[in-house]
Amino acid sequence: MLLLPEKLSPKSLAKTTTKSNPVPQITRLVQQRNKNRVNVYLDGKFAFSVTLESALENNLKLEKILSQEEMEKLRGKDFDDKIFSRLTSFAVRRPHSKKEIEIWLHRKGIQNEEKEKFINRLIEIGLINDEEFAKWWADQRVTFRAKPAKMIKMELRAKGVEDEIITRTLEEQEGPTDEERAQRVLTKKYGKIPKAQDMKEKKRIYDFLLRRGFSYETIKKVLAQNL
Repeated sequence: MLLLPEKLSPKSLAKTTTKSNPVPQITRLVQQRNKNRVNVYLDGKFAFSVTLESALENNLKLEKILSQEEMEKLRGKDFDDKIFSRLTSFAVRRPHSKKEIEIWLHRKGIQNEEKEKFINRLIEIGLINDEEFAKWWADQRVTFRAKPAKMIKMELRAKGVEDEIITRTLEEQEGPTDEERAQRVLTKKYGKIPKAQDMKEKKRIYDFLLRRGFSYETIKKVLAQNL
């Protein structure tokens, strides 16, 4: 006698379909200790975590069904949120040039279009501004290191700042002249400004100031003042 398979009821068919093609459903949402992140559990198992802001934006709630595409999008956004959070923490420590931010992103493995996306976000919130960075850098180098204009120009170029911005910054900068900076460097080094009364002493002062980035003309004026 040929036995026919039992007829499947709509209820049993639904169970069968669910088992063969499971549809992830949110079963738990747990806020982490730092209060700004939420753990998402699908079908009773931890799946991923997102920021609280992302959870609210995407209307994550219990029993919500997530497609594979939605989960990948949430994970991708969470990765961006984590990188941006670390990036802003780095950016607010002190002013940074655009090039410095690019180097930081490169070290984190962020490339091309993704890199530009993060940079544009920082520009929008005012955390990247090469003009403001150049002013800050120049002031710091004069105030704490008594660096000559030539050295500050070289350093700003190395930081990726455009020549036009550098020139404008140095022209507008108020403060001691290069000669005054050199005198200050000598005082800090020797306790008092040494008298260049013989060739050996002159050479010692000349070599020291040259290593500190001062020009020949500046050093010549300083030596003339310290005879």
